[in-house]
Amino acid sequence: MDRAARRGYPEAVFCAGKTPAQVAGIAATIRARPDVTTLFTRAEPAHAAAVLAELPDARHDADAALLAWPPTPPPPAGGLVVVIAAGTSDLPVAREAELTARYLGRPTELVVDAGVAGLHRILRRLGLLRRARAVVVAAGMDGALPSVVAGLIPAPVIALPTSVGYGAAFGGLAPLLSMVNACAPGVAVVNIDNGYGAGHLAAQIAADPPIAPAPPATGSRPTPSAPPDTATTTLPAPDTATTTLPAPDTTVASRTTPDPARTAPATPDPAKITLAAPHAVEPAAPGAAQRPSPGPGAATPGRHAWIDVSAGVAGDMLLGALLDAGAGVAAVQRAVDAVVPQAVRIGFGQVTRAGLRAGRAYVEVVAAEPPRRAWTELRAVLAAARLPAAVRERALAVFARLAQAEARVHGIEPGDVHFHEVGALDAIADVVGCCAALHELGVTSVSAGPVALGSGRVRGAHGELPVPAPAVAELALGWRVCAGGPGELATPTGMALLRTFAPVCEDLPAMTPGVVGVGAGGRDRPDRANVVRMMIAAEGDAPPPVTVLLEANVDDLDPRLWPGVLAGLLDAGAADAWLTPIVMKKGRPAHTLGVLCPPERVARLRDLVFEHTSTLGIRESVRRRTVLERCLVPVRVAGEPVMIKVGHRGGVIVQAMPEFEEVAALARRLGRPQRVVLRQAAAAAEAAGLTPGAPAPAAG
Repeated sequence: MDRAARRGYPEAVFCAGKTPAQVAGIAATIRARPDVTTLFTRAEPAHAAAVLAELPDARHDADAALLAWPPTPPPPAGGLVVVIAAGTSDLPVAREAELTARYLGRPTELVVDAGVAGLHRILRRLGLLRRARAVVVAAGMDGALPSVVAGLIPAPVIALPTSVGYGAAFGGLAPLLSMVNACAPGVAVVNIDNGYGAGHLAAQIAADPPIAPAPPATGSRPTPSAPPDTATTTLPAPDTATTTLPAPDTTVASRTTPDPARTAPATPDPAKITLAAPHAVEPAAPGAAQRPSPGPGAATPGRHAWIDVSAGVAGDMLLGALLDAGAGVAAVQRAVDAVVPQAVRIGFGQVTRAGLRAGRAYVEVVAAEPPRRAWTELRAVLAAARLPAAVRERALAVFARLAQAEARVHGIEPGDVHFHEVGALDAIADVVGCCAALHELGVTSVSAGPVALGSGRVRGAHGELPVPAPAVAELALGWRVCAGGPGELATPTGMALLRTFAPVCEDLPAMTPGVVGVGAGGRDRPDRANVVRMMIAAEGDAPPPVTVLLEANVDDLDPRLWPGVLAGLLDAGAADAWLTPIVMKKGRPAHTLGVLCPPERVARLRDLVFEHTSTLGIRESVRRRTVLERCLVPVRVAGEPVMIKVGHRGGVIVQAMPEFEEVAALARRLGRPQRVVLRQAAAAAEAAGLTPGAPAPAAG
C-alpha cells in the first residue's frame, strides 16, 4: 500500500479474477490504514458484499462496479475532467472513469447519450467541452466519437473503447481499432472497457500543479490540495448518472473564491441581532427565542423524520421546523457562509399562527443580490464550498431538481436555466440551511404526507400565473396533492426540498416521536395554522425503510425468457424479483411478477418491466421492509474458501447459509455433486460457530 508514496495517487484493487474471500482479506488490511484512499474496481455483487462487510461505510456505485474507501472524495482541485458516454449502454464504463478521476481529486462532469448518430447532441455541449483540461470519450459500436470530439476542442482526448456492439464489433475490437486510427491528433487510446485507466490518465493530465509523490503522515489521511482560486468546475448531483445536467453553450465567467484568512466572517451571534422578517411578520425576539445548537456530538445518526405539509410548504417553513426541532442557528449560519460568505444572516424566533406556537426562521440578505444566477454557476459554487459531503450532495440534488423543473417549464436545457426567485440569496440560504440542519439532527431518512398547493393566481417574474405555479406543478408530479385553500401554499423551493428529502408520500408511519418541530410561514390566517410540522423519531426508533412493490400479471410470455427478465431486474437495482404461478380468467396459467425496489429505482424498473415483458399494466404499493443485519464470513471446504451469508440481530445469529453460487462453482471444480458440497459448507459453517443463536461475528 505504497502507491501514494510512489506516485501520489490512491490505491486500486482489481476485483475481477479474485474470490470474495481474497477481496475481503485485502479490505481488512486496508481498514487499518485510513490514510490510504482505495478504489475497488470491477467488483461483482459478491465482491462488493465482501468489501462492505469489512468496510461498511465504503461508497458503492453498483453501475460502475466500483467501491471507494474512505467514501468521501477529496475536494476538487486542478482542471475539469469531462467524461462522455456515447450511449447509455456505455455508461457503466464511463461512470467508472468519472468516479476514478473524482477520487483522484479532479472536478468532473458526466455527459450521457452524445453519440455521433445524433451529432447535434455533442455540438450543443461544446461550451462545456472547451472548458475541460481532459476529456474521456467512452464509445462502442463504430467508435467514431473520440475523433469527432478531438477535432472540435483543444484538450487531449482519451478514447475509451467499450465492448458494446454486436456482430463485427468483436467485443470492442472494432471500436478499439477505429480509435487507434483516429484522424484527429491528440487522441490517446486505452484498453477495451478500461474505465479506471482512462479516468486515471485524465486526472493526471488535469492535475494542477502536477502531483509529486510524497508519503502521507503516519496514521493520518493526506490532506487534499485546496480548490483553485477560480472555481469554474462542477460536480454532478448524487445518483444522477443518467440525467447529468448539461452545461450551456457559452463559457461561464469565473467566480473567485475568497481567501478564508482574509474574508471569512466570524459567525454572528443570532441572539444579538433583530431581523426585519419578510412579509411584515414578527421579528425574532433577542436572547430567549434563540434555540441552542446541540453541538458536534449531539447528532443522532439514523433518525427518521416525517413531515406534515397539509398546510403547504416553503423553504423558510421547513427551515423553521428544523430549527424548532433543535438544529442550531450557528451551524446553519456556518453552512450558508460556506456557500455565500457574508451575504445572509439567519435568525430564529417564536411566533403564533392561528393561535398556535411555531418557530420562525428569518433570512436577512446583507449583500448585493445578482439579478440572475445560472444553474451552472450555482452548481460550481456549491461544489467548491467547504461543506460536509452529505450537505453538499443534498443541496446539489435540490437545485438539480429545480433546474429540471424550470427547464421543462420553459422548454430549454437544464444547463441553460437562469434562476430568478429560486436562485436568490434567500432561497440559497433556505436550501443549504435545511440540508445542514437535517445533517446536524442526524436525520438520514424522510417521508411526508400529501401537500397542499393552494388555488387562485400568483404574480412572479413571468407575470401573473395560475396556482400552482408551473414549476410547482412539475415538482408535484407523482406526489399526492390537494388545493388546501386560496393563495399560493407551496413554493418551488419548498417543493424541491420536499421531493429531494422524501422519496415517498405516506401517512404518518409507525414510530416513536422524539421531537416535534413546527415551522411558520409568513402569513397568519385565522382559518388554519400556516405551518409545517416535522416529527423526528427517537434515537434507535426509526421505522423500517420504505420500499416499493411492483406487480404485474403475465400469461403470454415465453417461459424461457423469465430467467433473463429476473436477472436484468436484479442487475438494474431491484432488491428482489420473483415469479408466482397463478390461474387467470378462463383457466389460463400465468405468473405474477414481483419486483421489490427502493423508491429511487421505481421509474427505471417500471420501464424495464414494460420493455421486457408483455404486460399492459403494473401495480405499485409502498411497503416497509425489515431486514436482518448481514455479513459474509469465509469458511474453507476442500481447502477452498466459500462465503457464508450470516444474518444477525441484536448481536445474535438468526440465519447462516452458504452462498449457493460459490457452492455450485466449487462443486464444478471438484467434480462433486452440489448437494455434497452444500452439506460440507454447512458443516464448515457449524464448525466455525456460525449457527442460529450463536454470537454474531464482530464488526469488521
